[in-house]
Amino acid sequence: MYALRKSQTVDYQQGVPSLLCQWISGAHGPCNLYFNTAADLHQHISEVHVPTVRKDNTRTIHKCNWSNCKRSDKVFKKRDQLLTHCKSHLTYPKHPCGECSAQFKW
Repeated sequence: MYALRKSQTVDYQQGVPSLLCQWISGAHGPCNLYFNTAADLHQHISEVHVPTVRKDNTRTIHKCNWSNCKRSDKVFKKRDQLLTHCKSHLTYPKHPCGECSAQFKW
């Protein structure tokens, strides 16, 4: 996994990370880390922004804090539901079906 802060120089011509984490973390503001692949960014969201257990062991509220998310007011019942929703913010390569012309994100 490769991550840069927004303030670091990014050379898009050389294949340097181009996927920006737009998760807003309360008073800290946007995350602004860059990643090489959608999978790396999703792993970052899973490990950093949607942890399995809160530090203070209180009940976790599963809510999307992605910048300009249309479903930011929705509370998800389960962590996995939120993580699946987060994939909608990422650009995954499409995988074609071997039997028909359909294409799928994941």
